[in-house]
Amino acid sequence: MRGSSISDRSAAGNSCVRHARLFPNCKGFHGSRSASYIRADRRNIERGCLGWRLRSLSVLTERAALKTTSISLLQRLQASRPDETDWHRLQDIYLPLIRQWLGRVPGLGEEASDLAQEVLIVVVREIPRFERQREGSFRAWLRQVTVNRLRTHRKQRARRPAVGLDPADGFIERLADPNGDLAREWDLEHDRHVFQQLLTIVRPDFGSAAWKIFQQFALEGLPAAEVAAKTGVSVNAVIQAKARILKRLREEAGELLN
Repeated sequence: MRGSSISDRSAAGNSCVRHARLFPNCKGFHGSRSASYIRADRRNIERGCLGWRLRSLSVLTERAALKTTSISLLQRLQASRPDETDWHRLQDIYLPLIRQWLGRVPGLGEEASDLAQEVLIVVVREIPRFERQREGSFRAWLRQVTVNRLRTHRKQRARRPAVGLDPADGFIERLADPNGDLAREWDLEHDRHVFQQLLTIVRPDFGSAAWKIFQQFALEGLPAAEVAAKTGVSVNAVIQAKARILKRLREEAGELLN
């Protein structure tokens, strides 16, 4: 690049990386451009957004941008062509949770497993259109998908009305009520279950020493000084290890736990 030193180019590249992390929704794109364009990019970064919007990016370029930016599982699934591994990850996270809840529906019995698969099929079909409206939107949306599929299933079975209140209908209506006891239980169980699954997902991204520090400090609640003494590192290193892993968990969780 004429007119710019190696250090200038390195600084510009680092700025691009920082921008990608801070502004993942911005459609800016950096290619091989002149020094004047790089300087213009720097000015735009300082304002908070690049402003470069190329309308003719190929699907390959879009996918490369997704892979180099820290985005959540939900965002990856809502992309134009999500990876098959992400769909499997969604299934691994949510199928056990859905099956567990359907197993509690009175009279459903062995049908719970098949119905859980049907709920997940609906989730896969509808997730590209999901939009977060408020805190806890995704878990509430998933609960409603589950309730709707339960109601449809009962209509298709065309069972004769039970004498008095059918226990299954009572359970479904309690689960459907956003202010009811089962909805609150769903929220707590959802977050606890998803968090445990996310721990398994991000575990390979960190070394055993950092993970041991995180377990003791963040999960077991031991004081930082005690963890530092046990692991032979500084208190600051303990705090930093926790911060790095929590950041990764938040990136992967995205709207799933918000």
